[in-house]
Amino acid sequence: MCGIAGHVSRSATRRSVDRMVAAMIHRGPDDQGVWERSGGGAALGNCRLSIIDLSEAGHMPMSDPSGRVRITYNGELYNYLPLRDKLARAGYPFRSQTDTEVVLAAWMTWGEAFLEQLTGMFAFAILDERDPEDPVLLLARDRLGIKPLYWTATDGGVLFASEIKVLLASGLVAPRGDRQAIWDYLSLGSIPGPRTIVEQVYSLPPGHTLTLRGGGLSIDRFWSLPQADYQGAPTMEAAAEQLRDLLETVVSEHMIADVPVGAFLSGGIDSTTLVALAAAHTREPLKTFTVKFGSGPAAADEAENSALMARHIGSDHTEVLVSGDEISKLLPEILAAMDQPSVDGVNSWLVARAARASVTVALSGLGSDEIFAGYPHFHRLAQADRLAPRGIPPLAHTKWLQELPTRLGSGLRFLGGTPADRHVQVREVFSAGSKDRLSPDFRGETTSARTALLLDEAGGDSINATARTEVQGYLVNTLLRDADAMSMAHSLEVRVPFVDHRIVEFALSLPGDLKVGVQGGKAVLKAAVRDLLPPQIVDRPKSYFSVPLQEWAQSSLRPEIDRLLASESLFDLFDPGEVRRVSAPSSRGSGSRAWALAILGGWLDIQGVRA
Repeated sequence: MCGIAGHVSRSATRRSVDRMVAAMIHRGPDDQGVWERSGGGAALGNCRLSIIDLSEAGHMPMSDPSGRVRITYNGELYNYLPLRDKLARAGYPFRSQTDTEVVLAAWMTWGEAFLEQLTGMFAFAILDERDPEDPVLLLARDRLGIKPLYWTATDGGVLFASEIKVLLASGLVAPRGDRQAIWDYLSLGSIPGPRTIVEQVYSLPPGHTLTLRGGGLSIDRFWSLPQADYQGAPTMEAAAEQLRDLLETVVSEHMIADVPVGAFLSGGIDSTTLVALAAAHTREPLKTFTVKFGSGPAAADEAENSALMARHIGSDHTEVLVSGDEISKLLPEILAAMDQPSVDGVNSWLVARAARASVTVALSGLGSDEIFAGYPHFHRLAQADRLAPRGIPPLAHTKWLQELPTRLGSGLRFLGGTPADRHVQVREVFSAGSKDRLSPDFRGETTSARTALLLDEAGGDSINATARTEVQGYLVNTLLRDADAMSMAHSLEVRVPFVDHRIVEFALSLPGDLKVGVQGGKAVLKAAVRDLLPPQIVDRPKSYFSVPLQEWAQSSLRPEIDRLLASESLFDLFDPGEVRRVSAPSSRGSGSRAWALAILGGWLDIQGVRA
C-alpha cells in the first residue's frame, strides 16, 4: 500500500513531484522515491507503506532490468505468487519478492491483456520507454475502485496522484471548487465521480485505464459489472455453498502480508464473518477493533455483540470509547484527512487510529450491504417499483404535496418520483428545493439523471438494479473513498474482501429473492456462514450503529459546528440567512444538514479551495 504521483508532459520536472511526495508521506512512511527522466518531460514519485517484501528491493518507482520501463504502484495483488511463478517460468528475471514487480513483469510479458490476470486492489502508473520514439504512459485503477487515482490534463500530458490534496500540493493545480460537484455533494453527502471537488481534476473510473501516447489521451474500460442473467440460477442451498467456498478462498488470500493483520469488528454479520474466517489464518490471536460511541441502547448492543464474537473466536479485542467532546476536538484533524468533503468517514478515521497502534493491515466488512441487499431501502425501493414502476408525476411535481412537512409528504414524493428519483432520495441530504433556497443561482445537473443511466444499465430485478447502483454510487464514491483516505491518514492499509470482484460478480448473478428473505436482507450470506457465528449475531435484525451525529450536533458538537457554519467559504457560495435557518437546532432534520454544511465549509477552508 502506497501513495503514487507523477507528471508526464512537455514541461514536467521532478520539482512538482517532489512536492507531491512530501504531501503524502502519511500514505507511505517507510520509503519515498522520485525518478526523473534524463532531460525532463517525465517524473514519477512514490511513498511506500511496506506490506510485502519489506526489504530495499521494494523501493519505488521500480524499473525493469533494462531501466526503460518504470512503475509506481499502490495496492495489493492477492494472486501475485501464482502469477510470479508463471512469469518466472516465462523467463522474467525477478529481483524482488514484491507484488509490484509482478505487475511490472506482467505488463512487459502480456501487454494490456495483463489487467485481466490481476486479482486485488490497485492504482498504478507504468511508463514504458522501450521505444524512445513512442513512449507510453498507462494509468490503471482496480475493478471496483478500492484504490483512488486522480488526474488532470497538463500541457500535452497528465498530472496524477493518489489524493486530490497531493495534486494541489504540486503547485500546478488551481484550488478552484467545482460548482457541479458541490451541488452533488449537497444532494448525496459526497461527490460522485468522475468529477471531483476541484475544477478540472477527475477521478479515473473503476475498471478503467488512462493511456497517454503520442500526445493523445484515451480512457478505456477493461472491466464492468456483469449483466443480470438468472438462467440456471442455483437454489438457496447451492448458492450458500458456493458463496462459502468463495469467501474461504478470498479471505485466506486477503491475509497475505509480511506485517501484522487485524480486523475491524462490529456486531453485524459482515465483520463477524470476516473475523471468523480470518482467525483460521493467524498463528497468534487475531487482533480486532471496535469503536463505541456514547452509552445508548444501540451502543450497548453493538459492544455486547462485538465482545461476544471476540470471545467466540478468541481474538485479542480492543474497544475504544469516543465521546462527542472528543470528536469536537478532533474534527479539524479529521477534516484535514478527508480528500473530499464527506458526511461519512469519521468512524473510519477513529477505528483506523485505534488499529494502527497494533497492526499495519486491517480487514473491513465494507461492501456486503450493497451486494447482498442489507439496507432496508432495498425492500422499500422494490415495493415502490411494484406499485409505480415509472413513478406518479402528479405526486412528484405538485408543490404542496412535495412540501408537506410530514412522513406522508415524504412518502408521496418518494412514490411519485421515477426509480432514479427514489434512489437519490434514500441518500438525500438536501432536496432540490432546499438547494435552490440556499442559492437560487447555484444550480447543476440533477443527480437523478445520472442515476437513471446506472439503472438503465442494470437489467435484472429491482433488488439487483439497486445493488448495482449502490455499488457504483455509495460504495465507490463514499465508503471506499473514505476508507482509503481515513485509514491512510494513519498509515494503515484497509482490505475489503466483500469487494473482491469474484464475490461481487457472484452476488450480482443471484436473483434478488436469494438476498431479501423473510428476515430481511443478506439471506444467502446468512445461510452461507450460519455455522461460523453465534445465533445472536446471525439472527439479529439489521441495525445501524454509527457516529450519533444527529444527537451530538445538538449538544457537544454544536459549538464546533457553529464555528464551521460561519465559514467564509460557505457564505461565498450560499445565502447566509438560509444557512443559519436550515441548520438551526429548531429546524426539522437540522442535524444532518448542519453537519453536511459544516463539513463542506471546514474542508474548503482547511484545503484553501474556493468556488
